[in-house]
Amino acid sequence: MNIVKENQLCFELADIIAAAHNDIWRFAGKSVYFTGQSGFIGGWLWKTLFYYNQFSNLKIKMVRMWKDEAGYHNIPGEYDYVFHCAPIDYPFDEITAKEGILFTSSGSVPAGVTHNAQMKQGQEEELIRRTQNTKIARIFTLVGPLMRNNFAVSNFVQNAVHGKPIEIFGDGSAKRTYMYITDCVRWLVKIMLDGQAGGVYNVGSVEPVTIKELAYKVAGLTGAEVKFVKPDFVDAAPNYVPDITKTRMLGVCEPMLLDKSLEKYIKFYKTNWSVM
Repeated sequence: MNIVKENQLCFELADIIAAAHNDIWRFAGKSVYFTGQSGFIGGWLWKTLFYYNQFSNLKIKMVRMWKDEAGYHNIPGEYDYVFHCAPIDYPFDEITAKEGILFTSSGSVPAGVTHNAQMKQGQEEELIRRTQNTKIARIFTLVGPLMRNNFAVSNFVQNAVHGKPIEIFGDGSAKRTYMYITDCVRWLVKIMLDGQAGGVYNVGSVEPVTIKELAYKVAGLTGAEVKFVKPDFVDAAPNYVPDITKTRMLGVCEPMLLDKSLEKYIKFYKTNWSVM
């Protein structure tokens, strides 16, 4: 990994650990299994526990699914905790969890208008039906280092950094919230440890913003031009904003609000886009 990129990620991980120390230490001496650790959310969860484990002697036994040309492969067994973040069905016949399973689902599930939402809903129902200790985290829109370039915020930043116009499809009136990935990780750890078995928890920012407002925020931080394109575009989710009342009851908070999140993400992307 590029040394600058690695150092920046270490600073982010250190921030998570400083804020979530009292929760993460509860994994000490436990076995934790991960699926999807090469993805955005699963990767950050894996890195957080790995980094803490490496420097604190917590003796967490961390095990992860692996993948090759033939597909996904599990390390069968019984573990204390399982973070199920892979875009596949849960491997019931291979992996069991004594204390908790956390499934990273999608905030789009209640609407069920996309194939992904319908798939996630089916996976939620099957996990709750077949296990006693699953917690569901329905994750809304995120922002932060290592995210894929197929979301509005990542596309806006990518275009801006490369000197291209920021393109808004339609009128940009659809609303989103953007949670910084490090806050998301802390919330997921909290849900795993303190969430109710069978509980469904929304994970997302409290700060709604329209796509148009987001574009002009990125433009203000980068000097990019904003263009409206595809005037007939209709957003399938015009109000993708979570109700986090239930999740708040676990004692979570969101210190990284949107302006700071965008500043940090843009800085990371500018420094590391060539090695991403």
